[in-house]
Amino acid sequence: MYDTIIIGGGPAGAAAGICLADKGKNVCIIDKSTFPRQKTCGGLLTVKTLELMENSPIGKMDSSLVLNGINRVSLENKGNKIAEMRCKNDFYLVDRLSFDNSLIEKYKAKGGNIIEGKAVAKINDKGVVLNDGTEIECRFIIGADGCRGITQKYVKRKPVSCAFGIEAEIPIKYVDSSAVLLEVGYFKDGYLWHFPKGEYATVGFAFTYDKGTDYVGLLKAHLKRLGVTEDVKLKGAFLPYGMGSRTVTNGKDILLAGDAAGFIDAVTGEGTYYAVLSGIMAAESLMSSDPVRTYEKKTAPIISSVEKSCALVGKFYGSRDGILNKLKGKTRFLSWFCDVQVSRNIYDFSLGKLSAAYMKYKLFGKGI
Repeated sequence: MYDTIIIGGGPAGAAAGICLADKGKNVCIIDKSTFPRQKTCGGLLTVKTLELMENSPIGKMDSSLVLNGINRVSLENKGNKIAEMRCKNDFYLVDRLSFDNSLIEKYKAKGGNIIEGKAVAKINDKGVVLNDGTEIECRFIIGADGCRGITQKYVKRKPVSCAFGIEAEIPIKYVDSSAVLLEVGYFKDGYLWHFPKGEYATVGFAFTYDKGTDYVGLLKAHLKRLGVTEDVKLKGAFLPYGMGSRTVTNGKDILLAGDAAGFIDAVTGEGTYYAVLSGIMAAESLMSSDPVRTYEKKTAPIISSVEKSCALVGKFYGSRDGILNKLKGKTRFLSWFCDVQVSRNIYDFSLGKLSAAYMKYKLFGKGI
């Protein structure tokens, strides 16, 4: 019998596994894929994510995984430049295949067990049943299997709203290699991104899922606008986009982490930080005398931040063009937002703080 089974070996599951294995716990990660495996994600890491890892049993990320460190961010509205910011903090761009695999390797080095290439078909009172019929017993389960994973069926909560993201890797010559591009206006919500990574760039977009939308056609149209002539592989995935409820456990023996819990920044789409953080929190909670209540208490600030980010996104897209007109050229305010709110802090999304910062910086908006 395992102390803990972790369903899903992405950043949330791997972070939890590393921390548990570091304390000598008998833990097993089960993932339907075989590592290394690709993940639909822009692959942008913030300073707070790297610092969180470094100050935990995960340890410092190998610098060779960073394909580009970039501090220029360009914001556009359907091809029209709103502002370009030079930030104090770099954004670190990685390949998710390599990044995720590095976490799994750290987990294995700690002595953690892993079952790859098999999916969990059922959860019961004793543990889990795999799709080949194998039964595995455990005391606790961490659901780190995404916003549409099997663990959603075993936690009583409203369904988490989902976005759908799709992306491709293209030669770097088709984009500005000196800046991260974030562009809105083409979709009802969400945004399009260009993330330069040395010899290539990850280009994609994500917005609230609509089964009637031709996502492949939209991305191909954007690649055509860029002048891309090469055949490129497209990949897509569902992403959480807002909380279905504040429930992150089944009240007994299942804890949800990362995307499975709905932990994603609705403003920027950043999920890796919350994944690693909630994975660490899940591991710490399982080593307490009351794992479920401890985890619910630890994750309350994340839930609050996510809900506030969703509210802010709703206000933004409800008056997008008007807000963007006010932000046009306000590079000081937007640089502050990137450096303080995105790179360093968990958002508090205080409209009062944002308004005060806007008033403080708007008179000095034209300097980078």
